Amino acid sequence: MLPSLALAELNFLNKWSIERATDPLTDDVHITTGVGVEDGLHYMLQCSSGSFGVIVAPLKPQVAMEFITMDSTAEVTWRVDEEPAITEEWHILPARAGRNAVVINTDAEDMAMAVMNANDRLVLRVHGVTGVFSVEGAAEHIQQVLEHCDIAY
Repeated sequence: MLPSLALAELNFLNKWSIERATDPLTDDVHITTGVGVEDGLHYMLQCSSGSFGVIVAPLKPQVAMEFITMDSTAEVTWRVDEEPAITEEWHILPARAGRNAVVINTDAEDMAMAVMNANDRLVLRVHGVTGVFSVEGAAEHIQQVLEHCDIAY
């Protein structure tokens, strides 16, 4: 979570953005794309060290509290446009210094493709918090992440 920034100042709030970072020890390039919503969720797709995954993180303190659990998995339900909802078990990465707990799915290529091909929205619910994300501009951003991980789309 970024406590020093107000939600309105985040460059990924209500619009897709992409970020590249290079590990100074390994020179490995990490590429992350995503979008945040004012409901307090940040949906991200990432390629790091050749591994692809989808991450959902809290943006607000009250949402972050919902992510605190002793469980190792969380139920995540999502849908694109008017398609039927899909419920999956995702892994929980616990909080640590400087980072809130997040949920992650490392088997999310089908979800990435669904979001890329969506016309209107992605709806996602985790820990009882629901976010509705625009998919405008998502395809071009997600393609870059998939290409970096050598995933055909």
